[in-house]
Amino acid sequence: MGDVVTNPIDWPSLRRVKPDPSAPTTPSQPFRSLYGAVATAGTIAALPPVVVLTMIKHKIYGPPTGARGWMPMRAEVFMRVVQLVLCRFVWAMPGVDRKEWDLHAIPDGVECKQVTIQPARAPRTGFAVCDAVEGVARPGFILSPKDAEAKGWDKALPGEKAILYFVGGGYAFGHPLERPFAGRMAKKFGVRVLAVNYRKVLNSSQAFPAPLLDALAGWEYLTNNLGFEASNITISGESAGGNLSLLLTRYLADLDTPLPGALALSSPWCDMGPDSHKRNSMTANYFSDYLPWFGAKAARSAARHYAHEARRTAYFAPVHATKEEWAHLKDVNVYVQAGSGEILVDEIRITVKNMRSAGVEVAYVEEPGGVHIAPSFVLSGSEAWHQWRDDVGPLVKGTTAEVKGWPVVRPSWAEANEGLLQ
Repeated sequence: MGDVVTNPIDWPSLRRVKPDPSAPTTPSQPFRSLYGAVATAGTIAALPPVVVLTMIKHKIYGPPTGARGWMPMRAEVFMRVVQLVLCRFVWAMPGVDRKEWDLHAIPDGVECKQVTIQPARAPRTGFAVCDAVEGVARPGFILSPKDAEAKGWDKALPGEKAILYFVGGGYAFGHPLERPFAGRMAKKFGVRVLAVNYRKVLNSSQAFPAPLLDALAGWEYLTNNLGFEASNITISGESAGGNLSLLLTRYLADLDTPLPGALALSSPWCDMGPDSHKRNSMTANYFSDYLPWFGAKAARSAARHYAHEARRTAYFAPVHATKEEWAHLKDVNVYVQAGSGEILVDEIRITVKNMRSAGVEVAYVEEPGGVHIAPSFVLSGSEAWHQWRDDVGPLVKGTTAEVKGWPVVRPSWAEANEGLLQ
């Protein structure tokens, strides 16, 4: 695996002896049950007026500013319902998922094999050193096209490509098969997708570096157990999963081990720092996005084993990475897609600009008026999934050079993307 590289950050000075006692934690079962019942009742009671008012507002004023031209009424109603459901996580951390091994949305033409991902064997160094957090076995799901020559647990064929996928959810919730996104990529791109159900940061034993250790274990399963070459793997993630994708790649560089061939990120969470809520898009896009901002609570829970200043490092907040801290990606193909109407768009744009300034080749595409992780929702009227499919397919297969003008921005997006971030 190569020699461990000494990390320039003084992690011992940024590591707490005891977890932060003020960090949010999953409430006790009685409180969680009571809160869940109240939150569910409140959601059901609020649902009819939210739907009716959204329909009236859309009829009179049209879609949210920036989304006019693509967002039909049913898409805006869907967004407001999702926003209403997610609001419960603003006030309390969810409980541990008791159905983390369940199979959910598997598209036709795709088969899924469950696998137990054993703890990573790589040495723990720098950011990943924490006695309070152990490596544990985690659920994994291998999605394969049914007509593939090699699938499931089969050893990788020479030159075979694969995707290592991490779902979003603010590090607080999220099952990698809760939406058909991972299976859709396996089917459309004709590759195996390993979706790792990493630990969510709900308590001291699951806080950081737990998600990183689980992600690293997934990487080792592909490279060591199945025999995929690192350069044939694309690491992909959405929102918090995008953050984890960047963190895993950074840690692989710390270990001086081969890096993936590509990164494909959908609306990556780029700033877990304490001041992230001050960016303009957090307020300006609040009513054009569906995402209520519960990330501050999750970020504090995630960082409970680290000093307050650690949340401003590139490990928690890629938006703050220096040029030197992006050097490891100079030979990795990076693709990022976001929406101009989402609350995280400012930190995503800054991160992409910083990466480019450091010499990283980043293809960035932005959906005009688009919302958070739109490719995985397939919202009515949105072309985000189609753009993702057309761009990430060649990225995964390593054929972007054969696609003239890759990424080929959709005609309806062209004006908004022309000269973007120049």
